[in-house]
Amino acid sequence: MTRDPGLDNQLASHLLTQPNTGHPEEKWQRAGYIGTVTVMRQDSKSLSFEAMETALMYVDHLLGLFRDGVSTSRLMNPAGFQRFCQRYKQERIASGDKMFPTMPIPL
Repeated sequence: MTRDPGLDNQLASHLLTQPNTGHPEEKWQRAGYIGTVTVMRQDSKSLSFEAMETALMYVDHLLGLFRDGVSTSRLMNPAGFQRFCQRYKQERIASGDKMFPTMPIPL
């Protein structure tokens, strides 16, 4: 199979990351580039850009810790996610982002 770099989708790869390995499942790695994806909430509620950004930054934060050899298991639960969301929202508001003040927490 020829890999098309135009289909590389690092954000989708982050969403597919497995907590025990820090990588997407093998089937996604074998497929080459992930390509275009549609992201939906399991509960079918709307998903705002700010909520999606926050979720991706949470995964990015965990991956950074994982790469540094820090155990992330205590952070990978609803309470840890909500703490991160609240902190990230406050950082975005402090930096002047006008969209984050209306983002509801919990996501």
